Amino acid sequence: MRRFASILTFALLAACGGDSTAPVASVAGSWSGSSNGGTLTMTLTQADGSISGNGQINGPGGAEALVVNGTFAAPTLSVSLTAQGFEPINLTASLVNKTQLVGALNGSGFSNLSIVLNKQ
Repeated sequence: MRRFASILTFALLAACGGDSTAPVASVAGSWSGSSNGGTLTMTLTQADGSISGNGQINGPGGAEALVVNGTFAAPTLSVSLTAQGFEPINLTASLVNKTQLVGALNGSGFSNLSIVLNKQ
């Protein structure tokens, strides 16, 4: 009887291991944030772990359209923001909840500039 109970307990625990109804983390949608006098907006699409989209960065020097490409492996978003005529900007951020990304911008004049992006 003990052996049966042990096998039954193990089977029940194994069955509960993967919840196929659990929500999948997603960064798809529109995001906006500001830091150091500038703003960043992005509209992202997500296919498995691949991220693509577009956006805009605004600052004292004007506004530039961006193309966004990268990856998302929950909770980490890692994308390259490219604007014609500029070096790429790298954004590495963590999805801290369904509506907030916290990260940093590097490249094209940015050096670990902290930014908080909120889902619109």
